[in-house]
Amino acid sequence: MKHFANSANSYLNGLTSSAKKVRCLPELSIVRYFSSAPAARSSNRIYDLYESHRKPSSFGILKVFSLMSLFSIRDEPSFRTLLLQTTAQNQLLLTLWTASYCPTCRTITPALKSTISSYPSPPSPSHPTVGFVEVELDTPEIATSLGVEYGIKGVPTLMAFGARSGEPRFNSRVESADTKRLGDAMWVEGWIRERVEEEVQSVGGGGGGGLFAKLFGRSG
Repeated sequence: MKHFANSANSYLNGLTSSAKKVRCLPELSIVRYFSSAPAARSSNRIYDLYESHRKPSSFGILKVFSLMSLFSIRDEPSFRTLLLQTTAQNQLLLTLWTASYCPTCRTITPALKSTISSYPSPPSPSHPTVGFVEVELDTPEIATSLGVEYGIKGVPTLMAFGARSGEPRFNSRVESADTKRLGDAMWVEGWIRERVEEEVQSVGGGGGGGLFAKLFGRSG
């Protein structure tokens, strides 16, 4: 019995020591962006979910919280991060600029997501995949930074960003005056196909060293 008591005390002391170590750990917060589209059906992605892991160190016990939430771009750093991610993956990023006061945006968004989710996977490595995300223009940081930078004058506006360069495709963007087109699945699919072919041709013509190359002052 005495041996058992000593063993139990040693075990409890070990737990206390571990708890003290854990209590000293700093809080960690990790955010990862996900697609709600099934990966098996298409390699294209709809970025409308994010998973947040938070690890508080209170009470000496390491707890992990995971929360899946609807996601749209509401600040400039989130957009820059996602654009770096898509260019690294050779993914054409389609952005739909919306606002909370825009009923048309709420109407066409599901149709756009459906069209992009069902868009065919790339036939070869030279063809980029397609990504889609909503950008909320009526948030203060977006309106005064990205909205001004990219000349977004109304909602909804659909604009592509290069798969390797990350550059905005101003010439092909669809502005609020062409809202009816955005509700036409066949027209949207054709528009996406044209943007993909432009990316393939730009690579074949030796254009663009990619966003990373520009950041570090090198071209492909």
